[in-house]
Parts: sequence; C-alpha cells; structure tokens
Amino acid sequence: SFEENKRIKLKTKSTMASQRCRLIVGLLLLLIIVMVLLYLTIVDPPAKPDGPICPPTPPGTLSRAHFPEGFLFGTATAAYQVEGGVNETNRGPSLWDVYCKKYPVKCNFQNGDVAADFFHRYKEDI
Repeated sequence: SFEENKRIKLKTKSTMASQRCRLIVGLLLLLIIVMVLLYLTIVDPPAKPDGPICPPTPPGTLSRAHFPEGFLFGTATAAYQVEGGVNETNRGPSLWDVYCKKYPVKCNFQNGDVAADFFHRYKEDI
C-alpha cells in the first residue's frame, strides 16, 4: 500500500542518514588516530645531556689556541638592552617597550626604560 511504501522510504532515508553519520564519525576517529601516530613517530622527546653541557674552565686556562684557525669572535646586542630613554623626545617606544608594558608578568615585571642608558651616556662612550 501507499502508506507502507512511504514508511519504508522514510525508514530507508533514516537508515542512510544514520549510516552516513556513523561513516563520518568513523573517518574522523581514524584521522585522529593517524594524527596521533604521526605525532608520536615524528616528534622526539627532548634530549637530556649526560653531564654538563659546558665543562667548567679554570680562570686563565682558555686561550686563542683552544679555537680552530680562522675562528672569528663576535658579540651582539639589541638597542632595547642598552638604549634606555624610552620617554625621551625623538625616541618612540619599540615593540619590546610596548610588549613589556602590556604584559609585565611575561617580562618578569622588568622593562628597558633605563637599560644601560646609552641614550644619555653615548657621548661618554664614544
């Protein structure tokens, strides 16, 4: 009868929707499992040194002979570490100035407002 055919079609559609939903959930679970396995095989745990990374060197024992021929020594710094004078004329705030004001906890409540004060002492240093 017509009613029975209609009921069968509705039941079939419902069953197909349920199967489709189960298929999607199954594929998502499979994807999650594959991602976890990839993560576990690709990412190594951090290496732990067996001893001190840099053995202590007694004072006066380190010389140029300890370095390969042609080795160049170098140093580096950043304006934020030495400049200071953050509120002075013609010196706008740097990204670090803004960051340390906005997130003081992340900067251990420190800032570069004074730093090594090169802003005021440059004539003495040059």
